[in-house]
Amino acid sequence: MLFRIVIKIPHSYISNFNLKQFLKKIVALILLFICYNCLNLVINFWFIRTQKFLKKNILVVGDSQFMTGIDDNLFYSAWNISQPAEPLPLSYWKIKKLTTTSSYDTILVNISHQRISFFNEIKFGHKKYKDEFNNRMYPFINDVRISKLNFNGLDFVKKFYQQMCLFPKLNHKTFIGEFSRATNNSFLKKPYDKKKLETRINDHFYDSRNESYSVSNISLNYIDSIITFTSSKKITPIFISLPVHEKYISKVPEGIKSAFESLSTKLKLNDIKFLDYTTLKISDSLFLDFDHLNKDGSKLISRRIIEDLKLLK
Repeated sequence: MLFRIVIKIPHSYISNFNLKQFLKKIVALILLFICYNCLNLVINFWFIRTQKFLKKNILVVGDSQFMTGIDDNLFYSAWNISQPAEPLPLSYWKIKKLTTTSSYDTILVNISHQRISFFNEIKFGHKKYKDEFNNRMYPFINDVRISKLNFNGLDFVKKFYQQMCLFPKLNHKTFIGEFSRATNNSFLKKPYDKKKLETRINDHFYDSRNESYSVSNISLNYIDSIITFTSSKKITPIFISLPVHEKYISKVPEGIKSAFESLSTKLKLNDIKFLDYTTLKISDSLFLDFDHLNKDGSKLISRRIIEDLKLLK
């Protein structure tokens, strides 16, 4: 059996409905929402320009190796803002931003075999990293816009809109990290976990076809940009490579090793300070894993850096 429902709309309703007025109201609401977004955008840009940062002499910038390896509390006046998986372009943008609001005389920058791998270029569009990276990158909209990084522009615009246009936001320091006091002091015990080592090596240096990544020219160019920029600000850049386990370094592709050696030579020839502790012999008990130091390792290497640079607390 079929049922038919008939809805009768009174003729007076139809006659009273004015399409033109309805469209005007819709347009007015849209314009009001756009104005609201623009107002939030202006407010948030003002917050970004006026935000305050710690006043220190030494700025420590890098990825998770620095985050777990450099204890800024042991320095007389240092601030570690390193974050996990941070590529060199982000480090450069952070240096530019912070040196416009604070006076630093020295900047410690993390370089490593992993940081000059092409893997650092594809991170920006990688499903594992892209959301977190966009969240760190949006305050640097002008730098991102002129960069040659391979990332999803639509994803970035969505994150920028979410963080800048929907509501006023006091804190835009998404790019600021801190020293992590790792508590595991006995991760590396024989027999070594070969599976974890292989996973780390594959992530850093090999693609899905098990072919080694090339050297990242963008990363090398941003090292040059850091040197040029800090020189213009009369700030001393010091590049540091922290210790990694011998089993890790033995599996780094030869092409990456060669590029790292060339970078080391170039820095030294240009009188740029480079402290290379990559193959420094330290106890396994000082490693958190194959390429990170634990809290005891960070104390040892931080004191070594202070001694080598003649920095007194």
